[in-house]
Amino acid sequence: MPKHKHTASQSAHTHSKGTMDIKGRLTGVEAINGSGISGNGAFSVSKSNRNGNGGGPDYGYTVNFKASNSWSGVTTSARPSISIGYSGSGTPFNIEPSYITLHLWRRLS
Repeated sequence: MPKHKHTASQSAHTHSKGTMDIKGRLTGVEAINGSGISGNGAFSVSKSNRNGNGGGPDYGYTVNFKASNSWSGVTTSARPSISIGYSGSGTPFNIEPSYITLHLWRRLS
């Protein structure tokens, strides 16, 4: 096959988070030694009153996770690199068929 080259290109583009989100929640979390719990980025914390449920603390925490809270929304511009090398050895080859086809008909009457 004759030596030849293919070309390709990719324009710069960005990606957005779209409508996808990942959420989760941990409930009944208790702080050690009365210290508070805090969250930032994708995590948030809310304090809930338990009204004295049998000798334990009168409050607990709920830790919420929402991944989209920490997403900026759009990636930086990307321009992927595309590399396509040469194909073929440059050696000539025969494209003629290696057989002969014959089409005929004969009238018998």
